Amino acid sequence: MTTKQACQAGYENLKSVCSGSNTLACLCSADFVSRVQAVATNCPSIAFNVSLGCSLDLEDSLPFPYLKLDNVADVKYFAHFNIGTPPQSVYLQIDTGSNALVIGSKACVDAGHCSSDTSPFDALASVTANITSTTVSVDYTSGFIAGNLTNDTIGFSTVNLPATFLLATNESASMQSQLNRAAAGIAGFSRKSQIVPALFEIGSLLAPIFSLWLNGTGLNGGKSVLENGGRLVFGGTNPFHYKGPISYFVVSDVQHWSLPLTSMVATPTGSGVSSPQQIAIPSSAMAMFDSGNSLLSFPKAFIEQKLFPILFSRILNETGSLPSTTPQDQGLRDLGLYQIPCQLASLLPDISFSFGTGSSSFNTTSTFTLQWTDYVLPLQMATGRSQLQGSICALGLQATNGVANGTMDYWSFGDVFLRKYFSVYDFGLLSTARIGFALSNNSAPLFLEEISQAGLPTFGIAKTDGLRIPITTSASMAQSSVPSTTAKSGSLRVLSIFSVGLTFLISLVL
Repeated sequence: MTTKQACQAGYENLKSVCSGSNTLACLCSADFVSRVQAVATNCPSIAFNVSLGCSLDLEDSLPFPYLKLDNVADVKYFAHFNIGTPPQSVYLQIDTGSNALVIGSKACVDAGHCSSDTSPFDALASVTANITSTTVSVDYTSGFIAGNLTNDTIGFSTVNLPATFLLATNESASMQSQLNRAAAGIAGFSRKSQIVPALFEIGSLLAPIFSLWLNGTGLNGGKSVLENGGRLVFGGTNPFHYKGPISYFVVSDVQHWSLPLTSMVATPTGSGVSSPQQIAIPSSAMAMFDSGNSLLSFPKAFIEQKLFPILFSRILNETGSLPSTTPQDQGLRDLGLYQIPCQLASLLPDISFSFGTGSSSFNTTSTFTLQWTDYVLPLQMATGRSQLQGSICALGLQATNGVANGTMDYWSFGDVFLRKYFSVYDFGLLSTARIGFALSNNSAPLFLEEISQAGLPTFGIAKTDGLRIPITTSASMAQSSVPSTTAKSGSLRVLSIFSVGLTFLISLVL
């Protein structure tokens, strides 16, 4: 029996375990979860479509809401939502770093005041829409987005909720010139987001949590993954999506999913290399986990003065020189990105992070490690040529100006981290607010080591003649009664591609 056949047989057996019994109780039982993890562990990542496809049958058998996420070029993750009555399908981006719900307006697009959307919301066609007279303007360094607070319903799967959102009516000319919309809005899932607590209060969820699994494009030739790009699960976790125990940390920040960043260590790889090196970080650093950010966004001075000398030490020792990290492409420079020759990527060290505040009552892993294959991004530049040996890659790092929001020193851990580590977000309505991480299962990497010595496929990340991704350094709401969008400093995000995500549950996290 081949590995693929064994994987399929294992999942078929799992589907029969809970037949004829209380499905929810069985699927949430420790015995079933352990069976799932045992099977999933034996299924290699190269068969992720097979194993995930088997798990989808179990998803569809559950009476809980879920949405499939699309991975667009490893830059952003989207899902379809239904807004209004009759429902209009609107494509929204997931953003765990913001609490805002912002939706593009068809009237704004038709009037030429907003850049084109793929699925703008037509409020006049919804009998339940109530466009209020309250206006809100969200200011960014590249312009502004303004609109009216609007009341209507938001739906996914079998769930419908009343919602208040910003319906865009105007964008500044500078903002329109910067944006190339691929979706219609943002739905935020930060600590201040009300979607999950609202679902819990009306009885749609058994626990006030959600979990996030993000897939990569490495096993899809660098092309967008539009069917199995990820899942955002409400009320629990899907054990197919992670390996081993989930390590939990107490979250005291009332606005963001953030933890104190307590340690950063670089561990060189290969034979005859030096010992791990501690990288000095300020005691004020807070790691904010933000799916609306594609990269790791750290202060510019820290990256260039503290991180780079250690990051490039093996390259210096073996080649006699340091790589030039300043992109020749102006678009990449504007984004605060750094380049590296692709053939040198395998000389980069592993980077391990430690976070507080782990509680003795939680099963807490002390460190979370990214290998170079996790934080090196193959790019297709504006020339449109395929990447070959010796071509330029980008580091999954982005320079910011430091403090991102008020007095909080936020260091954004975006999709580069969240692809590697499955994440769980607990709002703390039943106990303590917390965030958990486990190694992702069946999540494809961006960069496959075996192709680093040959030809690289075409990757559509930050392609400067198509998708334009501006840096955001600040955001404020004109109305104090409206939750702040708190746009992150230096986030690699498409501001006009607004965010959201939700999903289903298999196992309940208690």
